[in-house]
Formats: sequence, structure tokens, C-alpha cells
Amino acid sequence: MTDAVNTTGDHASVAPRRPRPVTREGSAGRALLQYLHEQVHVLHEQDPRVRENAPDAVHTMRTATRRLRSALASYRSLLDPETADRLRDELRWLAGVLGIARDAEVLHERLRDEVTEEPAGRGARLGAGASTGATANAIDELLASGVQSAQLTVLDVLNSERYFQLLASLAELLENPPLSSEANLPSRRVARNEIDADVTRLRRAVGTAQALPAGTERDRALHDVRKRAKRLRYAAEAAVTVDPKRASRMVALARGLQEALGEHQDSVVARTVLVRLGAEAHARGEDAFGFGRLHALEEMRATAAEVRFRRHWRALLRAL
Repeated sequence: MTDAVNTTGDHASVAPRRPRPVTREGSAGRALLQYLHEQVHVLHEQDPRVRENAPDAVHTMRTATRRLRSALASYRSLLDPETADRLRDELRWLAGVLGIARDAEVLHERLRDEVTEEPAGRGARLGAGASTGATANAIDELLASGVQSAQLTVLDVLNSERYFQLLASLAELLENPPLSSEANLPSRRVARNEIDADVTRLRRAVGTAQALPAGTERDRALHDVRKRAKRLRYAAEAAVTVDPKRASRMVALARGLQEALGEHQDSVVARTVLVRLGAEAHARGEDAFGFGRLHALEEMRATAAEVRFRRHWRALLRAL
């Protein structure tokens, strides 16, 4: 009946049974359910690891949550729409909580590394002695407490009734799937149509971003492109079993876009924090030079990320 049972407090989260393997000639509904099952399995697998603060557990759980949300969006027509939308809303909530913890951790590590490591190909370190120490201490003071607070929030959420209800709803989806008539269509045909639709959405987002001058609006537009690339990647991942050659190629191309723009977005967030830290240091009469150097480094990293994005985008267009 089930794969495993994870017990936490007075609750038991039950992992649904594994579905039969999907073939290329199978239905779209079965292919979707297998992919959803794989991601739900990751949620159950990572739950105890997140509670133990194991390395990369939050990141892995967050990624599975995003994959579930994306699949329910891309292949919504295969399911009862109300069920799909309700689960997407709850998965968005969980991913948001996990994201706060993960993003805080990544930002802290990123800025700490930039303070202490020599920027490749740019000669000297950020600084030395008291200036570097003061910069590192200010980063720790602002961000380390945020990481700890976010981790505690995650634990509270994993012990909440809402979280356990989400797991139960996912199990119910897999045990008694509310499939639509379109779920009986051939899996490869449905997957190709959805991937094509996601490519169209991505094209529109890229066109919007490229039409904007450098600045805040363009940064937001590139972040939207990243989201579209991520949705395309996950839609293609769900299709690898039924359309391995085309879907695998699209996964790789979309991942390149996503990673380049992920670096760009990390730089946008980091620069916002550095402006705040520099202003606070200046107001206290302290040396803010280190924060300015870090800001300049982040600008260069963002520029390099945009160059990589354009290269990956040209590669994707050539592959269509």
C-alpha cells in the first residue's frame, strides 16, 4: 500500500506506493503521475534531513516542491483543475518558506566568500586587516541571525497541521488521481505540446527583458525569464521517460538559462544588501570601502551572468 511512513510527533506522513514504470507508448496521465510520485518521494525523504539541518536538505526539498508546482502548472489539463490549483497554492507556500531559509544561507555564504577569497583574475584581495574584518563582521551580524531565524521558521512549518495536510493531499492525489479525459492521450504528444507552449512563454519573457534598458525593471524582467526557463526545464524533465532525446536536450538548454539568470538574481539581491550595509557603516562613521568593493565585484558578476544568458539563449534558439 505504501513505501514508507515518517512519524513526527503525533503525525504520520505516509509516502504513496510506487506506480508501475511508464513506457513511451503510455498515457500522459500515467507519465505525469510517475513524475509527481518521484518528487513526493523526495519530500518524504528530505523531511527528516531538514529537521536535522543536514547539508543541502532544504535546497533539495525546495527543488522537489518547485518541480511539483511546475508540473501541476504545465500539465494542469491532465487533472481536475481545482485540485491542481489548490495543491499549487499550498506548494507555493511551502516553497516560499523553504526559499527564505535557503536564500539567506546562500547570500551569507556568497558575501563571506567574497570577503575572504581572492577574486579570480582580478589581482588583489578585497582588503586586509581591520577593514576586511569589519566588513565580514557586519555581514555576519546582519545575515547569520537571519539564517538561524529562517531555519527555526522551517521547523515550525514542518510541524504544522497545514504541512501535514499538504502531504496527505499529495498522497491522495497519487492514490486516487482526478485525471481528466486528456490524461488518456499519448504521453509523448502531450509532452511535446506542453514543452512547445513553455518555449513560447519563454520567448515572450525574453523579448520583454531585451527591450528594457539596464536597471531595476530589466532585473525584474530577467528574473521572470528565469522563472519561465525553470518551468520549461521541469516540464521537459517530466517528459524524459517518454521523449528522451528531445526532452533531455531541452532540460540541458533550459538549465543553462536558469543557472545564468540565477547568478544574476543572486547578484541583484547581494547588491541591495551591500548598499544597506555600506550606508549603515557610513552613518556610524566607519569605513564603508569594503562594501563598495564588493558591490563593484557583484556588478561584474551580474554582467558576466548576462553574457552567459545570451549565449545559452542563442543555443536554445538554434535547437528549436
